[in-house]
Amino acid sequence: MSLRLKIRPVSQQTQELIIDLHNAIGRWNTIFNNGAVVAILTRIGETDQPAAIVQIVPFLLSNNHNTINAAALAVTRLLAHAQPTDLIWLDSAIRSNTEYLGGRLSQWNELSSLNVEALADLGESSLSVLGILSFHRNGFVREKAVEMLASLQSRDTISFLLLRLNDWVKNVCQSACRALGPLITPSNSHSFISNLVLISRVERSGRAGHTATIEAIKALLSRPECFPALQGGMAAPDLFVRRESFRLAIESNNDKRTIFNLAFCDRDNLVRLSAARSAPSVLNEDMLSDFLPRMKTDRFMPVRREGFRTIYSRFPARALDEALNALFDPHTSIREEARYLLRNESAIDFRRMYRNSLTAANSSIRYAAIAGLGETGVAEDDALLIEFANIGFPKMRIATIKALAHLNADAHMNLFLSALGDPTSSISAIARKVLASRAMRAGGETLWELFNSSPHVHVRRNVAKLFARLNKWDRLYYSIMSLKDCDKLIIEICSNIIASWPVKFNRDFTQPTTEQLTRIEQALSENADQIEGSIRQQLFFFVRGR
Repeated sequence: MSLRLKIRPVSQQTQELIIDLHNAIGRWNTIFNNGAVVAILTRIGETDQPAAIVQIVPFLLSNNHNTINAAALAVTRLLAHAQPTDLIWLDSAIRSNTEYLGGRLSQWNELSSLNVEALADLGESSLSVLGILSFHRNGFVREKAVEMLASLQSRDTISFLLLRLNDWVKNVCQSACRALGPLITPSNSHSFISNLVLISRVERSGRAGHTATIEAIKALLSRPECFPALQGGMAAPDLFVRRESFRLAIESNNDKRTIFNLAFCDRDNLVRLSAARSAPSVLNEDMLSDFLPRMKTDRFMPVRREGFRTIYSRFPARALDEALNALFDPHTSIREEARYLLRNESAIDFRRMYRNSLTAANSSIRYAAIAGLGETGVAEDDALLIEFANIGFPKMRIATIKALAHLNADAHMNLFLSALGDPTSSISAIARKVLASRAMRAGGETLWELFNSSPHVHVRRNVAKLFARLNKWDRLYYSIMSLKDCDKLIIEICSNIIASWPVKFNRDFTQPTTEQLTRIEQALSENADQIEGSIRQQLFFFVRGR
């Protein structure tokens, strides 16, 4: 799973406070009104926008003790709202802070390791300030900050140390490794769980020197005494933490029944899929049998498919019956896989099986039979499906339209055009997809009549998209005429078709009839104000120059 390396930007109100803050700085970096600066820093610290830290860190170097304390307290409060991914962003942004400060207070960039100790004596804010100093562009400053963080022996330093574990300066990386060692204990397992994003980032970076530390952390989280922390991660709101926690839990020697029960109950599809893929190699036969019904009935097709494959590989005695059931799965991929696995069973006639199931009492079976017949049938089978095109729930009607398009599309153009005008948007959409390669056969006049007569905006939108599939002269005419519609999206669709028309002009050398040229020129005149000037001139040139 990729990491989101963006941070919520500061609000307009906070940005105004930052402007006021820097307006209080004179030409020689002197502060005119310390009281006002302290008040502004306090107000910034009361927001929940960690991105503001980039703008206020230089005030840690003020000559005024009150300003330093206010800046340190603001940093501490803002960091309390920072997620691990926010820290990754801050680490990068603070190293290039001149981009954000316009060159002001350049002494921040000139800070040396000798100044770090003085900034560490800020009481409860010391840890946060040292954490921010560990983001400094100067490697000596980062190294000194890491050493002082290590001396605190606090679980709150773990996030900053994990970031520096990926540092490109070897001495800083080694210092972070040494500092993390004493913190890899069961009492800190919750902190490591909450920082799984940073652990994963370090692991993927592939830098030499930190492999042993990462393995030690993973070994810690796999221990039985850390299982409660791992369970907390499996229930975390953060999706990345949840997925990584399940991965670690599945690889651990903890209670597999509890882990897989939680995994198959999780709302995230990928968590359930990961559990389904791991189950055959991790669970014993009894537990695997217990979880197979949940895998087979999962709403996510890849999980159901893994369940089907597991039965086929681990329980061969049940494989034939399960494959026959899978022929009626609602998803194409599973039906196709079942047919592939059953291909050597000469007694099975898939087409006949689907035909016989069209009258099943169970609507799910009928749906799969319609779709399956569309996949395995022949053109003559379309007569059996026509009755389902106008009855039943939308999903069944959609399956019927797709099946008819696959079996004998040209014989059912009127049915597809009728479905294009259907009040149900999903049915109209599938009809549009079927007609996309047959728009020329449907004809511009038929589509235009449907466009003008339909009260449903989704129908007109779908027809407008089909105009792009007509021959180039009809495409231009009907797109121009559609600009009169009141729907903004239709106007946008047709405007894009019109704008691309001159660009694609020489891709098709079809000659227009006199009637086509006449009506295009008339349509251009009637809708000239809705077409961009240069494009309008090009269109008139193409039409009048012929």
